[in-house]
Amino acid sequence: MLDSFIKEIEEAIASGETGQRSRNLRQLTDLFLDQAAALNDHHVSVFDEVILLLAQDAEQDARVELSMRLADVGNAPSKVVKTLARDAHAAVAEPVLQRSPRLSDDDLAAVAGERAQEHLLAISRRATLSERITDVLVERGDSQVACAITENVGAKLSEASLSKLVKKAHQDGALRSLLQKRPGLTAEQLRAYIQPAAPKPPAPQAKPEAAVDMRRLQPMLAKLAKTMVGPAELSDRDISPGLERLGKTAKGKAIEEVRVANWIKANKMDDALAAIAHNAGLPGAAVVTAYEAGGYEPLLVIVRAARLSWNTFKLLFTARDGQALPGDVLKSSFEIFQQVPIVHAQKLGRLILEQKAGPPAGAAA
Repeated sequence: MLDSFIKEIEEAIASGETGQRSRNLRQLTDLFLDQAAALNDHHVSVFDEVILLLAQDAEQDARVELSMRLADVGNAPSKVVKTLARDAHAAVAEPVLQRSPRLSDDDLAAVAGERAQEHLLAISRRATLSERITDVLVERGDSQVACAITENVGAKLSEASLSKLVKKAHQDGALRSLLQKRPGLTAEQLRAYIQPAAPKPPAPQAKPEAAVDMRRLQPMLAKLAKTMVGPAELSDRDISPGLERLGKTAKGKAIEEVRVANWIKANKMDDALAAIAHNAGLPGAAVVTAYEAGGYEPLLVIVRAARLSWNTFKLLFTARDGQALPGDVLKSSFEIFQQVPIVHAQKLGRLILEQKAGPPAGAAA
């Protein structure tokens, strides 16, 4: 019966009559569906080749009908199903994309990665979807596709896809409502989209009275410089070996702040001070003098010059004095820390180096 039918098909193809090809396609599909349960893989492959030959130039209505009839058949001809799934006309592709078990994740991923939104929407309505496929659908899909995936309880969502859906939901009330109804989401995830991200507050405007008066800071820097150039022999602490070692190992790069903080916490103060001197470009003896000075200003400025943070300054001060900064001192020192730009803190280093070097050679006494 099949052999006789194939002969008819060959004659129809040779004649070029489109209507006859469509009738042959319908008759051959009828024959396949009648025998599908009893067919082995070889028999199915024969149908696959012949149906594919007829379908490739069939009218769109005939291809739509073919897709609808094969969509739910477990052993449907695989080449035919895959060709229908890639059809440029969404009406042809939709039935098999939405229902056919003959399409693998590789097949679905290929269609989802290149076809239009109607194709993506059909895939999003399949009974089950892996994370691999939903990742592609969420990435490429529009609002309708996102809603269909969210509503589909058989679609698995990766953390990445869920995060993208949450972001889309902030601007999409329908999607937000579907996310709220979707089972399996944790309370934390629910809160993430039920409560849209609060708008960022406007950046505070600097008040005129809080503006940095560099004419006032310059004398302070000069005063600190004089404080920090005291004779090195007054201190028993010598960080020059550590500073020399860091100069070789760092190869011109700054020491990471986290390392400096860890040294302070571990009470390895020589290492911490050497790192500060290295980052600030200051003499080791000057950094030691600032660290051992009575007030907090010299210590604050060298930390600033080393491009370290306020938290590192507080760690250093607490390690030195054994207690945190008093409230009033904390407030005033924080204001100074904010006001002293790094470039001016580093200028302190140049003042120190100049005073250490003394007057130029040949200058008048």
